[in-house]
Amino acid sequence: MDVVEDFMTALIERNLYTGITGYRKRPEDGQSFVINTKKGDISLQIAEIAERDFTFPISMVEYDSGRYSHFIAKTPGEIPLAVDSNRLSTSIQRKVREQLEAQVSNTEHQMIWLLVYSTSGYPEVDCCVRGNKMAGEAVSMARDYLNNHEQVIFDQIWYTNLVTLPVRIYPHNTGQLR
Repeated sequence: MDVVEDFMTALIERNLYTGITGYRKRPEDGQSFVINTKKGDISLQIAEIAERDFTFPISMVEYDSGRYSHFIAKTPGEIPLAVDSNRLSTSIQRKVREQLEAQVSNTEHQMIWLLVYSTSGYPEVDCCVRGNKMAGEAVSMARDYLNNHEQVIFDQIWYTNLVTLPVRIYPHNTGQLR
């Protein structure tokens, strides 16, 4: 509920989507919500990316070896988790693909959104390359995947983590949606 509440708050406060009047959880499904808008209801499916989706434990010998370059520390004094860079880069794309495969079709002709969220600050939403702000690798890879996918049943796909504001993955265009 906290993720959806934060998502709704960001959409409303940042004018990322206008006309939202409220939301509610569907009692029959823990991963499904309804966003109430002035134009009608939007079905919201949520899907979680957890750190275990792209990290793995290593030994002290492996940690000291220099083989791994990206880590996530959890508890002081313990060996950090190593990050599988490929799995991190494809984490949003894989979660979107899973959700596309799990959904049948939108037979109700109701708007349907997908919110992919991470329980940590990874994957990152954006980065800075030579002083220019760019979409993070995982966001870019998910967008590329969706641009080449023939049947996207979701009207919108969003991504958020615990650190940043939500970003729209699909359709990818800038500006406010009404």
